[in-house]
Amino acid sequence: MNPPIEDKRKHPRFRVAVRVEVELPDGEVQILRTRDMCENGVFLEAGEAPLPPLGSRVWLRILDSLGGDEAPPRVAGQVVRVDDEGIGVQFEA
Repeated sequence: MNPPIEDKRKHPRFRVAVRVEVELPDGEVQILRTRDMCENGVFLEAGEAPLPPLGSRVWLRILDSLGGDEAPPRVAGQVVRVDDEGIGVQFEA
């Protein structure tokens, strides 16, 4: 894994590029790629389809292997940032 990205955030971010299944509030599923992750969230790069709006609740599941044999969990999150490059999703506790 690459070293953390320097900034003033509470949790360090790490550059990681994996495919993530994103289930939108209407049940539509998109496959997006991560740009970076941290303990409490992830930034997903914009794909071809329209991105969910700010405040949307989404479900995420990593599709690419991160090692190990267990199936990746399905994690709930909220869209906390939307820009031309993609969306920031904060994981729900």
